[in-house]
Amino acid sequence: QLGGWVERCYYRIVMASTSASRSSVTNFTGESALLLHKDMIQDHGRYLSVLHGGCSPEEALDRTLCAPDTSASPARGAARSVSIQLTKEQAAKYFPSGDSGAFYKLSVLSTAETEHFSVPTNMSPIIMRTVCGSLASKKLRIYELEGSDLAELIQRACGDGEIDFVATAQEIGRRLDVRCQPQATAESTTERRILLICGMSPAMDCIAKKPDYRPEMRTVLDMVLCDVMIRYNITVIQAVRKKEEDRVNAVRQLALACLYYGYLVA
Repeated sequence: QLGGWVERCYYRIVMASTSASRSSVTNFTGESALLLHKDMIQDHGRYLSVLHGGCSPEEALDRTLCAPDTSASPARGAARSVSIQLTKEQAAKYFPSGDSGAFYKLSVLSTAETEHFSVPTNMSPIIMRTVCGSLASKKLRIYELEGSDLAELIQRACGDGEIDFVATAQEIGRRLDVRCQPQATAESTTERRILLICGMSPAMDCIAKKPDYRPEMRTVLDMVLCDVMIRYNITVIQAVRKKEEDRVNAVRQLALACLYYGYLVA
């Protein structure tokens, strides 16, 4: 049974790029086709792999349902897994038992390889992608952000004077986009970004106890989150509490979502 986290991650990632009308088959994207047939198939990754091989949505559905163990899958015989690239500290936090016997394979970066993430404008992301034989999915970059850091950023931006709250929220959203910006590569434009915010509610409650707190700060927070999702296409997931297991569960569920829903291309 897949948990609610997986479903939410799936719908946010898929719906972000779904713009075609379901009344016009010729305008279907792979994502919208999958949404239409989602409840009829078990292996969504295989369906999308067949679809991107040149089939129509209906042909891909027929091949997936009628011949699930034949050449419908370009990577027949290879096992699907999730490749996870992360730092040594992240591996110890999220996958302390390693990858022995798991559906994921860890690639731990050396200190030298992670040096380029140490600049103030970037965070070291956890990078996930589904792989099966010679095929692989798009990369999913997961950036962590402490709720206390975002709360303090909002507090400083709001200040005591009269400000434009909309412009302030947009500026904070721009900073978060820059902070979560991957290094420019040929495939970076197609990669998905997720901002995992940890302990946002406790952080805002703490700010609310300070003498310079303004009730508008919570509204600015809502506008910031909307801004990064709408303008910059960054998926926001919150580990509401400050407890470590909340963020660990979110990262592991994202890995599970990659395994089930990552579609593969050559």
